[in-house]
Amino acid sequence: MNTPTPEAEAARLDELMRRVAARDHVAFVLLHDALTPTVRREVQRFVRNPLDRDEICNDVFKSVWTHAPTYDPGRHGVLPWVATIARNRSRDALRQRRGEATEHADFADMEKTLVADDAAPDADAHAHERTHMVRRALDFLTTRRRTIVKMAFLEERSHTEIAAVTERPLGTVKATIRRALTALRERLARSGMTAADHRD
Repeated sequence: MNTPTPEAEAARLDELMRRVAARDHVAFVLLHDALTPTVRREVQRFVRNPLDRDEICNDVFKSVWTHAPTYDPGRHGVLPWVATIARNRSRDALRQRRGEATEHADFADMEKTLVADDAAPDADAHAHERTHMVRRALDFLTTRRRTIVKMAFLEERSHTEIAAVTERPLGTVKATIRRALTALRERLARSGMTAADHRD
C-alpha cells in the first residue's frame, strides 16, 4: 500500500473538513481517525493523567465539529489548526486544574474541622467553636450544594465522579462547587470566622 504524500494527505483532510462543515457524520468519523494521533500527541505534552487526556481529546473533537464551518483552508492546514485547538484546550484544562487545586486547598482546613473529633479531651473551646461554625455554614447551603461539597472534599471524589453519581454535567458540578465555597466563605465571614481562624 502506497503512503500518500503530505500534499495528498493535506488535500484529503481539507476535503473531509469541508464535508464535516456540511455536517457529514461519516466524514467526521474519518477525520477523527486521521487526527487522533496529532491530538493525543499535543495533549500529552501538557497533561499526564490518562483520564484527563481522554476528556480533553473529546473536547477537542467536539470543538472541531462545532467550528468546522469556520475553518479556512487558505489560512492554515487542518493539522496545524487542530493542533492549535488541542494546545489551547490543554492549557485551559491546566488552568482549570490549578483553580480546582486552589479551591481544595482553600477548603482543606474547613474539611479538617468537619471531620475532627470535637469531643476529644484536648479540644479547646476555640476548636469547638470553629467546628460548630463550619457545620452551621454547611447547613445554610442548599441540599444539592451541600451534597456535592461533601462528596468533593470529605469523600475526596473527583469532579468527574461526582458528575457521574449525580447525573449532572461536569461544568455544572464545577460551578456548583465554586458557588458553594463562595457561599461558605461569605457565611463564615458574617459569623466572624476569618481565614486565619480556620488555618491556625
